[in-house]
Amino acid sequence: MIGCEIAAQQAGVPVEGVCLYPITDYPGWVDERHCPTGLLGPVTPDGARPIYEPLAGELLLQQGRLLGGSGRTPRPRYQFTR
Repeated sequence: MIGCEIAAQQAGVPVEGVCLYPITDYPGWVDERHCPTGLLGPVTPDGARPIYEPLAGELLLQQGRLLGGSGRTPRPRYQFTR
């Protein structure tokens, strides 16, 4: 998923993060169809967005790989609840 970033990091390039786009499902531009694209599903009636668990798990795995044994801890900008 982020193999190029990890390879760059191993080559000494400082990697501060990765971009995931799009991260939320959205309605189609022309026909309002549901377009599943990533981590967060469509908004539910209570305003929440369901998390796509397989991608959430993969992101946590890759985050661990990216941080390696650096001793750094992630600095989440957003906190999602399940």
